[in-house]
Amino acid sequence: MEVVQERQGTVLVLEPVGKLDTGASQEFQQQVVKLVDAGERRVVVDLRKTAEVGAAGLRMLFMLSKKLESMGGGLVLCSMSEQVRKAFEVAGVIQMVAIAVEPSRAEAVKRLSADEAVAKVADMAAQLLAKKDGTPPERN
Repeated sequence: MEVVQERQGTVLVLEPVGKLDTGASQEFQQQVVKLVDAGERRVVVDLRKTAEVGAAGLRMLFMLSKKLESMGGGLVLCSMSEQVRKAFEVAGVIQMVAIAVEPSRAEAVKRLSADEAVAKVADMAAQLLAKKDGTPPERN
């Protein structure tokens, strides 16, 4: 399966081309696992050139979302055709987990970039509020 990759800041955009059926979803998953193992945490999957997503593809995207979320990252899907959107709606994948869907690549990248900025601010605030002995501050 052909997968076009593009970096936009700290976000990796993947654009699978063709059908995301059983065979193709396994190949796509292998590529994505290598990228996540190499440190990718914020991923946009642009489905503009994806003609169809089967059950295996839905399951793989669901698992990718959960894995990235558990690692402090995120997955955003974008540019779904009506046919692909219906496959997600029928399977209930979007409702089962917080897979974000944006209409365009630009909005998807913006969403993940904003999530990263919020996480950085929260980390900085926690560091500033930590006591000298390393224990977290008391809450009122």
